[in-house]
Amino acid sequence: MRSGITKGLLAGALWLLADAAPVWPQSANTASLVNSFIGVGEAATSTLSSLAAQHQALELQRAQARQLQQAQQLRQDQAAAQSHHCQPGYIGALIVHADGTRELICEQRR
Repeated sequence: MRSGITKGLLAGALWLLADAAPVWPQSANTASLVNSFIGVGEAATSTLSSLAAQHQALELQRAQARQLQQAQQLRQDQAAAQSHHCQPGYIGALIVHADGTRELICEQRR
């Protein structure tokens, strides 16, 4: 019985080898395919790195724009507080609440 199993395994292995034989002459092209895929991978990596750098630069620009806008808003609010009409002995003051809302009040001069 073992010899039957052995013959079957040997026949299966030979059948697989015979089926794979036409592929062997193409192995010369395998190296060029691998090199081509490596080239595509390197190009993709380079592109992704470039996109990441562009994204980081854009985020930096956005942060700078927000800071400039906040500084401009603060100057406008301070100017509004100074020109706020209060009773004599009081000056205008700006209160910025935690939720970002602003309020002009009059406070007593010190």
